[in-house]
Amino acid sequence: MTGRRRIAVLTGTRADWFLLEPLARRLHADPRCELQLVATAMHLLPEFGDTIATVRASGLPIAAEVPGLLPGDDALSAARSLAFAQGNLAEAFARLRPDLLVVLGDRAEAFAAGVSAFLQRIPLVHLHGGESTEGALDDGLRHALTKLASRHFVATEAYAERLRAMGEPPARVSVAGALGLDRIVGHQAMPRGELLRTLGLVDRSPLVLLTFHPPTLAGETAALAQCRAVVAGVLAAIPGALVATYPNADAGGRALIAPLTGLAAAHGNAHLCPSLGARYLDVLAHADVMVGNSSSGILEAPSFRLPVVDVGDRQRGRLRQANVISCAPDPAAVADAIRRATACGFRAGLAAMPAAFGDGRAAERIAAALLDEPLPALAKPFNDGPAFLAAAARAGLQR
Repeated sequence: MTGRRRIAVLTGTRADWFLLEPLARRLHADPRCELQLVATAMHLLPEFGDTIATVRASGLPIAAEVPGLLPGDDALSAARSLAFAQGNLAEAFARLRPDLLVVLGDRAEAFAAGVSAFLQRIPLVHLHGGESTEGALDDGLRHALTKLASRHFVATEAYAERLRAMGEPPARVSVAGALGLDRIVGHQAMPRGELLRTLGLVDRSPLVLLTFHPPTLAGETAALAQCRAVVAGVLAAIPGALVATYPNADAGGRALIAPLTGLAAAHGNAHLCPSLGARYLDVLAHADVMVGNSSSGILEAPSFRLPVVDVGDRQRGRLRQANVISCAPDPAAVADAIRRATACGFRAGLAAMPAAFGDGRAAERIAAALLDEPLPALAKPFNDGPAFLAAAARAGLQR
């Protein structure tokens, strides 16, 4: 390789920046790399916490701030936003000319970036593939990114096997672990009392963390009904203190802010914010239960042995550990699950729960591979299984 390798890293939300920042820092610190941060989507919307300020405050160089969301909160607006983002990202990549583009997960802006890069012959590196969120349209976007990508880094061996079953060449799939654990290892949480004072809360138990995103496969009307059910269930469970965050800017997301605002007002000892930022890990460390449908409850919460009430179908299909209690989006079911999660003995039973999603060294592994390996080719052979080969042989076909 001659010169520095230009590696673009796409971030569109508070959540993916939480995961990607350790990787971006490692890449930036390596003299072989020219990091190109590309910020888009929710980061550029003040109503969702003005999280571009967090990216800027990292001190890492932002190569482009790319508008990626149009006004509107319905499915048509979401489709238009994807096209808007794809056009703008295509222009950015044509200017930046990265050698690699790194995207994470399953969101529309990641898909828009992936298509834009693929059509410009920029190899795509996909993180956290092989997972499944059957209650969200994001599920299809994640699997589409898998087929566009030239290199994969997944959270656990089971997801690696799923990618191989999807036809991805085994040599291009590596188990790195979940990136979110990199932020947790060595984190020194703010004392509980001090944390709650900074949030304007009285220190009472149980402390509930609530994050509920639209289950986009169900549609906007169903998403609002489910959010109202979660709100009623949380109130019925009588939390001592409540910390809630805004939903993602998915179709139907803005409509969920009103019932969440009503919950905070009705509860009295509650803090509702667009983004917790650096305090998110502190809340995870001190919460007694996490409620909602965020992937963080499945991937990061186990590191804190934190009980999680996963509501509805958004995360259905994800592998999960013993800390997760699944329930229907029904007020009585939500309240009952919260009581079970906070009952004496449930959390104690999680003490020996294994670290199923890695050891907090994912960024180290990914950065090393991106800088040590030759650039992956866009063309890739299909990893054909024995059933395909047998069917082809029976038909007298060969490659």
